[in-house]
Amino acid sequence: MSNQAATGKTTEAATPRRERIRIRVESLRRAPKLGILGLPEMIALGVSFALLAVVLFTYFYLFIPARTRHLRAQEQREALQKRLRDAQVGFNPLASTGATVAQIDKSLQDFEETKLSPSEEGRMAIYEELNDLIRRNALRTTGGIKYSPLDPLGEQQTGTGTSSTRTGNAKWQSVYPGLGVGLTVEGPYANVRRFIRDIEASRQFVIINAIELEGANDTAAARAAQPTEPGAAPNTNAPPSSIVSLRLDMAAYFRRTASNTGTEQQQQTGTP
Repeated sequence: MSNQAATGKTTEAATPRRERIRIRVESLRRAPKLGILGLPEMIALGVSFALLAVVLFTYFYLFIPARTRHLRAQEQREALQKRLRDAQVGFNPLASTGATVAQIDKSLQDFEETKLSPSEEGRMAIYEELNDLIRRNALRTTGGIKYSPLDPLGEQQTGTGTSSTRTGNAKWQSVYPGLGVGLTVEGPYANVRRFIRDIEASRQFVIINAIELEGANDTAAARAAQPTEPGAAPNTNAPPSSIVSLRLDMAAYFRRTASNTGTEQQQQTGTP
């Protein structure tokens, strides 16, 4: 009897202890589970992503364009500095005005003596050279060659030309005496091109002021202007479409005479 009573008391004592353990386990199960990231961590992570986005935006939309503009500005600066160095070659800022004027005058004299022919000699050379080039390139003139004198600037034009002719030639005037030349030639395009090249390679100082090129209208005259071998008959079977008409307005300039030079010096010094 005593053993049974002791066993009963032990069972009654163990039952409340098991109940307490079960209640504790149930309370742990019902407690809210805490995640790896809490609210502070989530806020910090959001702020980090925002800062990263700001850094990326600043780099791609502000820093890279600014660096590109900086490199472009450096290239432009180097180019301008190179142009400045090239422009300063031969320039002496310490040179006096008199020395500069003397250098310019010497340069003009060298140009006049080496590039320009005497007036009378140059005029005769122009007459002969144009006729020779027209004949050599098998071309035909229509209307002849018109010559008009170009007096140096500051001198009144003389001659029997009309006022409209003098006004038209005034824009080709220079400090040097000259000769205005107007002509129209017809012939094959290849010959016309060689004719222009020969004029540009002339020993005379000739400037082509205006040029006009068009197809020739006169078929018979155009065919007659076809290039032929010396002593051979014209090629009348050539297509007329290969014939062109060329109109040139040119100006040839010559060396100044003593009277021209004296007049210019008087105008510069203001003496009568």
